[in-house]
This record gives sequence, C-alpha cells and structure tokens, in this order.
Amino acid sequence: MPRLTLVILTAVATTACVPRQPLGDGQPCPCAPGWRCNVPQNICIQDTNPPDTGDAGLTGVPTSFTGPQVQAALARCDLPHGPPVDVVAPIDEAAMLVGSWLLCPPATAQPKTLFDPGIQFDAAGNFAILMVTGDGGVLPGVGLLSQGHWATSCYNTDTSIVHDAYTRPCPGTSFYGIDVQAHTIGGDDSPANCFVGPIDFESAPARAHIIDAPAGWCSAANPSDIFDFWMVPLP
Repeated sequence: MPRLTLVILTAVATTACVPRQPLGDGQPCPCAPGWRCNVPQNICIQDTNPPDTGDAGLTGVPTSFTGPQVQAALARCDLPHGPPVDVVAPIDEAAMLVGSWLLCPPATAQPKTLFDPGIQFDAAGNFAILMVTGDGGVLPGVGLLSQGHWATSCYNTDTSIVHDAYTRPCPGTSFYGIDVQAHTIGGDDSPANCFVGPIDFESAPARAHIIDAPAGWCSAANPSDIFDFWMVPLP
C-alpha cells in the first residue's frame, strides 16, 4: 500500500509540474482572444491589430480609420486597372473580402447600397456598414440597419449534396460562379440592406468590382436595373 501511494503521489506531482502549452500559430479555428482565423487555411494567427472594443468590434478587423487613411484609399480608385485575381472557391472569396472597404465614387447616380460609403467584413460572417465621422474618417455603424451577416457560396449548388462545396472550385463565372450574400439584421430587401451577387478582384492596385441586380436577387419589388461599382480596401 505505501508503494502504491508513492506512485500516485509521484504521478500527481509530475502532472502538476507540466507547463501549460502556450497558444501558437497554426492551431485550428475558432481562435482564442488575441488571435484571428486565417480563413483559407483554417488556422489561428496572432492578431497584431486587435479591434477597439469601444466600437462595433468586428472580429480581427480594425474598427476605425482616420481622414488621411480614407483619402489615401480613395486615391487608388483612379489608378489604372491591375490584373484580375483568380478566385475559384467560396473559401478563397471569403478570405479576399475580410477587411474594410470603401466605395469608389460611381460615374453615374445609383441606388444606395449597403456598400455605401463603405463596409467591414470579418471572418466570423459579420459585417458593419461604415459611417463617416466629422473629421472625414470612417467607423462601423451599430444597429439593426448597420450590422448584418454575410456568406459566400457557389451559385445554384446544393450544399446538402455537395458537402465540400465551400472549399472546391465553383462551376462557371460571374453570376454563375461564386455568390456573396449579405443582409442587415433588421432591414428589408432593398439594395440598402440586401446584396446577392458576384464580387471580383483586381491586384496592383487591389480593388473589388461588384455587380448588383437587386430585382433578380433580393426582391422583385426592387428596380430592375443592373449596375456595377468598385471598392478599394482600407489598410
């Protein structure tokens, strides 16, 4: 009996002395506070720019930007177009979208969309419409008409049958390739609260091209016009 007691006490003592394994890059998502999910690889990386908890606080996305940052981003709207980015799967589309974007001034009058004046997407499937501050900066809006949820998927693909549809290439392109869906929490199906459609990307400089067809995707009560616009990323 004394020998058994000694073995048990030794095992307990040894266990107690084992140091707790620290967090590190490469652990699978979801992530602990101070870490964010690398969507394409589904691993956690340290968040070197955590959100300011005083604002809307989207996961892993800076929450406010100054006037000079806004102007520097908008200056890229008029630069020559760069090469297209080849995005083939919904998981890659999601990785491209995560971050903060500003709407480039459209060449013609268009309906107000949920991308106006800008939008923030986080990796957890939440978004916030940006609001302009008094000094010309932007910060995320708060409320039922300013916050919502978003997702990416292959057009006309039944995920109950194609179980790996999120990670496999979508058939087709544009309207018949990858779709982005976004809707405010409390809004109607107008363009200011609802979007379903393709978003494509250019590099050098980085830009996003959006095609909106509100009557075809969100509600038949919307205007039947199809219009497009561009966004540039904030730092």
